[in-house]
Amino acid sequence: MGLGNCGDRWADGELVRKCCSGQNELNGTADNDGRPIVLCYAECVARAGLNKYEIAKLLLYYSSIPTLECTKKGFTILLLAENESNYKVLELLDKSVLLIANSMKVARFLVWKPGADKKSQVVTSRIQVTVVTDESTLLQYLSKEETPASCGGSCSHDQLEWVEFFKQFEPFLASCKTAGRSLLSALSQLRNEDIPHQITRRFLNHQCRQITKALDLDHVQKLRRDGPKTLSSLKERSQWLGGSRDVKRNVSFSEASFNSVDRVTRKLEQLRQERMERLKELARFNTLKEEAEEVSLFRIVFEESGFWEESAQQWLLCSRFFDLIW
Repeated sequence: MGLGNCGDRWADGELVRKCCSGQNELNGTADNDGRPIVLCYAECVARAGLNKYEIAKLLLYYSSIPTLECTKKGFTILLLAENESNYKVLELLDKSVLLIANSMKVARFLVWKPGADKKSQVVTSRIQVTVVTDESTLLQYLSKEETPASCGGSCSHDQLEWVEFFKQFEPFLASCKTAGRSLLSALSQLRNEDIPHQITRRFLNHQCRQITKALDLDHVQKLRRDGPKTLSSLKERSQWLGGSRDVKRNVSFSEASFNSVDRVTRKLEQLRQERMERLKELARFNTLKEEAEEVSLFRIVFEESGFWEESAQQWLLCSRFFDLIW
């Protein structure tokens, strides 16, 4: 049950539809044990009519977003089931979790059901199920800041904005990785090339062509052109998702990734400029060398014809004459 590459898994619209259906959210919060929370609305899950496979695929996508360090203890699924009477949605979620048990660890189901009895529920997966009937009990598992507003907490979440953020972030990150690999490969080739005993124009021209080829790649050019604008947009979107740890981390990561590519780009441009300067120096040196050879050749010709010695004697007589009259 794969999800595809991070840069193209939004392309077919299926993931967008599921994330925007309002049934499940990864709002970037965590419970008191540090486990990331997946928030599920029982009413929306039932209305969306998704099967266990579709829900499992969405949960699997959510599991790829937090860091490995954050998911060591697993996830907590918070199910808002105020109007749920038979726990059918809980059973559906449990079946979905069983499908991806090897890829996503769910440590606990918290079922928010105000006013209900605290009758324990047993699910097929044997995951712990806790029915929470009031806000004070919920605080044993979630802090006020991490609790959704619908449960009496202070955490609000804009799922549509969250979707737009990750639709923009993931292709951007993929572009940074692709461009970075291309540029680092070019830099590595330059550093690993055998340097000739005597630097020649041919060698310098070869290296300039290699650098230019890497810098002129379409995906590198596109990232350099559009990257600052995309980064600015991600930062702006993140302001509407201030409660999400995942969004904050990924904004920082996207900026660091783009800056890394920019540093390598500037380094390659510097190396190309240095080699172009060396080419100019070689051109000037060769010009001087050719002029010196021409002068030497003229002198040899003049000496052989006696013109050089005669001219030198004439110059000496002229010098003495000027010394006398002055």
